[in-house]
Amino acid sequence: MPRVGPRRVLLALFLAAACAPDRPRPNIVLVLADDLGWKDVSYNGSAYSTPHIDRLAAQGLTFTQAYAATPACSPTRAALLTGRSPARLGITRAIRGKDYREEGEFTTHVPGWPWPCLPYPSATHLADGVPTFADRLRAAGYETAYIGKWHLGRGADGPARHGFEHASFVGSVGASNYYPPYQVDAAGPTRSDAYLTDRLTDEAVAFLEREHERPFCLVLAHFAVHEPIQAKPELVRALAPQLVTGSAQSSANYAAMLWSLDESVGRVLTTLSEQGLEDETLVVFTSDNGPLLERGERLTTVAPLRGGKLELYEGGIRVPLVVRWPGQIATGATTPVPSISMDLYPTLLRAAGVELAPEDSPGFPPDGLDLAPLWHGAQGLARERLHFFVPHREAQAAIRAGDWKLVHWFGGRSELYDLARDVGEQYDLAAAEPQRARALEAELLAWIRASGAPLPELNPEYDPAQPPSAHDEDE
Repeated sequence: MPRVGPRRVLLALFLAAACAPDRPRPNIVLVLADDLGWKDVSYNGSAYSTPHIDRLAAQGLTFTQAYAATPACSPTRAALLTGRSPARLGITRAIRGKDYREEGEFTTHVPGWPWPCLPYPSATHLADGVPTFADRLRAAGYETAYIGKWHLGRGADGPARHGFEHASFVGSVGASNYYPPYQVDAAGPTRSDAYLTDRLTDEAVAFLEREHERPFCLVLAHFAVHEPIQAKPELVRALAPQLVTGSAQSSANYAAMLWSLDESVGRVLTTLSEQGLEDETLVVFTSDNGPLLERGERLTTVAPLRGGKLELYEGGIRVPLVVRWPGQIATGATTPVPSISMDLYPTLLRAAGVELAPEDSPGFPPDGLDLAPLWHGAQGLARERLHFFVPHREAQAAIRAGDWKLVHWFGGRSELYDLARDVGEQYDLAAAEPQRARALEAELLAWIRASGAPLPELNPEYDPAQPPSAHDEDE
């Protein structure tokens, strides 16, 4: 299929954006953490300390039931930028620069493939012609910048192709090292001892300190706290005595990585204040998925939730989400209304006075909803369902309907939970509520098909006794 550059997208969107109502338009700063779990921030009861993120929460609105679109990196990032579900986008796993089936590494018959379902095709980049919120904001006159982990395509498929005027320290995949060489694109001059989280923050602060003739949208996408678990040695030494040895959150390395991430948030907030931008800037902080629980040592916990990264239990998809906009959002407020990554697309656009256009969801209902009613006192959103689709590894999908949640494995089983009574998903009620389970499973499969995604194919040679390490997939 021919590739269409970002300029054509911008031209197609300009007229709709130009018709937006005349209203004060905020600057936008989105700080996106990587693999940061719901329980990793101290405002959620973490043993690890995140004072600056806590300060942001105290100054804004905290979502206690915010969900990542998937428990993996690339699909959630694509969903957040476009407002479309990963199933609809065809990005359902971490991008590694190749599509198994398109490039012939695997076929529909894979001898020795250890998972219940066969390899599933997933796009190698974010498609041209799918508008991002940066496309729409730039067409509306915003200055747009992206700093940090991209993970939605390599080379020419980077942020510049999708609406961002400025981009630096762009990572097409995760960082291989938190000290130089970082193996990222568009890296500026860097000291040999510069810690990556600090270096990204330097770039963000420099951007905020510039003179801006237009409102701006800055995305600061950290690599932290994704592996490698590599922290500044001086922080490890300082924080180790504060942790309880043997507890579920006792890793000094992980604590130090979190501390650096939190310091970054603090520096961004301080710079906004010093530049006189605090009152006119909408700040969003969130994560792309749940945490990696172990890597050579116990790193963290999601208790009382269950699961972690790559799983559709709550611990894999429930993430921190805080929004702050002085004068528009009440300070220290919380909302239990479920949200999902796709909601940020319409939320940011409408905050900027940019109305949704037909090309945002051509031929299908929007996958995301504007969250602004919640910070104006609404008790809910016009949505009854959240859907999730991860057709890789064990091939699973999930649906949340009110407080009921069904987790379905395409290998042949479903589990049903009542989150109001069992947020830890310990008591499977599928056998006790068979009619409800069947109805939710049918609804979930219908949603996947309506999204244009094929259902996973069963592996005829699957052997539950075979360990998966031979074909393990790095997310």
